[in-house]
Amino acid sequence: MSEMFLVFLGVIVLMTLGIPIAFSFGLGGLILLIIYDIEPLWAIMQSLQMVNSFALLSFPLYCLMGAIISNSGIAKRIIDFAHTILYRIRGGDGIAVIVANAFFGAMSGSAMAALGGMGKGFLKIMGERNYTKSYSISILISSAVLSIMIPPSGNAILFGFLGRLSIARCFLTGLGPGIVLMMFLILVHFIIFPRFCPNVTPSPKITNKEQFRIIGNSFKENYLTLAIPVVVLGVIYGGIATPTESAAIGAVYALILGLFVYRTMKFNELGQIFFDASKLVGSMLLLLFFFMIMSRVLVIEQVSEQLLALIMQITTNKYGIIGLLSLLLVFLGMVIDDGSVTIISAILFLPMAKQIGFDPYHFMAITVVFAAVGLITPPVAALLYLGGHIAGDIPLRTFILPTVIFLLFAFLPTALLVIFIPQISTFLPYLFMG
Repeated sequence: MSEMFLVFLGVIVLMTLGIPIAFSFGLGGLILLIIYDIEPLWAIMQSLQMVNSFALLSFPLYCLMGAIISNSGIAKRIIDFAHTILYRIRGGDGIAVIVANAFFGAMSGSAMAALGGMGKGFLKIMGERNYTKSYSISILISSAVLSIMIPPSGNAILFGFLGRLSIARCFLTGLGPGIVLMMFLILVHFIIFPRFCPNVTPSPKITNKEQFRIIGNSFKENYLTLAIPVVVLGVIYGGIATPTESAAIGAVYALILGLFVYRTMKFNELGQIFFDASKLVGSMLLLLFFFMIMSRVLVIEQVSEQLLALIMQITTNKYGIIGLLSLLLVFLGMVIDDGSVTIISAILFLPMAKQIGFDPYHFMAITVVFAAVGLITPPVAALLYLGGHIAGDIPLRTFILPTVIFLLFAFLPTALLVIFIPQISTFLPYLFMG
């Protein structure tokens, strides 16, 4: 157990030094194979067999759909529609950001894609209404994580695949926590935005009839875009297609919109779009492959059982154990990306949660929430650095305060509710799928 701990510590040190995450895990896996005298060829073949899965095929297809959506002008249509509905409300632009990110998550499943695809568009709109740039980017960053919770989610695919769970059920499991987080973000925004943005321009005064006319026109222009999550998720829960087939349908549908309906994409741009998607897929599959090699050692040496026994020396209460696992997830999220946190949790922590009687889908929801927290928690915090870049390379210190407020008063309450009220995450899966 001590050797295992030292190897994991070494992997984390390598990642903090800038070594690619996949190669850090690969080196750690090789060292563990040598320490525990396990045949490397056998471990490699086992890992290849795991990665070569039809269920996992949905992950690259959803990545492709997200890349198409990000490059086809669809994100701008979401911005326009959300802004049209909410701009009359004082602070409505901030609500529009949160709602649009949730909606974008229902199409791309990627927090980075959501921030990259809609960040500049919303920054321009909020700047015109005298929102400070620091507050605008903080609410964009905080709400972008909804994309990994609202289905379809790449994290849900990874967790379901590795935990041998239904991916369709995993999708629904993330929806409840995503809605709860969205409500908390809106509430916190209403409370704090006057302090950070005291000079917000009042909304124009128009009649209700005129407002409905504007919303109606916007819906007519964007209803095909708004139908994307209906198409993608509808064919799954309507029993028409599997999650993998649904991802292919969604990618083709988004491609048709971009090329032939909206004509915001050109055929000569497809190569770059496919290349961008393949980079993300390749890096994640490489990470998954190397971690699967390491996981062979974890299973053989019964590391989950040993870690659970160690934790039970501290507490035998199942919520106390889940609390300690959550702290581990927070720590991991601070030093590695959300995909890696999801993989580690599914392989190492899920067996522990099952042993103490936790519903595996409930634990998946907990994992996704804390993976989301990790995206905005330094020192790694990929969304923080991308947000600062999108806002014009502004320093982190200028927008960290409102981001921390969202973290403490939106993310933390959501995490606690998800842990102690399982129905938030399990109600919809059991309602629709039994």
